[in-house]
Amino acid sequence: MSLTRTFASILHIPRPISGAWNRAWQHKGLFFGAVFTIFFIAVALLAPYLSPYDPYAQSLVDRRIGPIWHMWAGDDARASWAHVFGTDKFGRDYLTRLLYGARISLFIGVTAAVISGIIGSTLGLLAGYFGGRVDACISFLIQFRLSIPVILIALAVVALFGSSLKIVILVIGLLVWDRFAVVVRSATMQIRSMEYISAAQAIGCSVPHILFREILPNAFPAIIVIATIEMANAILLEAALSFLGLGVPAPLPSWGLMISEAKVELFFAPWMIVIPGACLFLLVLAINLLGDGMRDFTAALRKT
Repeated sequence: MSLTRTFASILHIPRPISGAWNRAWQHKGLFFGAVFTIFFIAVALLAPYLSPYDPYAQSLVDRRIGPIWHMWAGDDARASWAHVFGTDKFGRDYLTRLLYGARISLFIGVTAAVISGIIGSTLGLLAGYFGGRVDACISFLIQFRLSIPVILIALAVVALFGSSLKIVILVIGLLVWDRFAVVVRSATMQIRSMEYISAAQAIGCSVPHILFREILPNAFPAIIVIATIEMANAILLEAALSFLGLGVPAPLPSWGLMISEAKVELFFAPWMIVIPGACLFLLVLAINLLGDGMRDFTAALRKT
């Protein structure tokens, strides 16, 4: 008997649902995406306990110490276990800044996804439920938003109002709501024709009750999947803005900012770019795999 079936029997989970969980457990993308996403979340939360260094503490004596594999190769006599990933040009411990950089990336991704999810889901609910002129107006807003390049607008707004963590989060959150609106609008148009919606209307339930108590819970699985996609997009957009010098301001340990600060060291210390770039790649890949797996899992639940 598989592990999921054992848990299902203990918790008395119905067989169709336990079968869906069994398929989810066997979904490699969902499994690895969940494992790596949980790993990065744990690293971000435990950052103060995983490294004894201050991410902002500078030491001119310890500048540009190589990572630990330079000690094994004999390329840097100063490389040691004291600085596993070495130090940057200001003598700050690179591993510590990577750990705290995970906090910033995840915080921006989650917050921007929540902001955009609230805006897009609300517009999608209104457009899908009321239809007519409301749908036409909101569809025009969606098309207008899709016609605007996100990165250019973000660059213009940040350049105009200055770069800060709050500005970056607000700009990204207010620019990536369109996918939420499109998906929730489509789901709402399908759900509003269901019999239980007609029954709720017949007994006199209010429109907010129908929207947020009847329709939204049924569209929530699709919202979760879109949230993972937009979370990954928000992390990439923040990294791009920080790389261009218009994102998270120094000395905050953003992965994009770390790559930007290390670009002058490309030919002398390429590991300064490779390490944060690899962390950014793995985090975005994990979130995308998690979202793709959740999409398949929710589709399997709907079939059962």
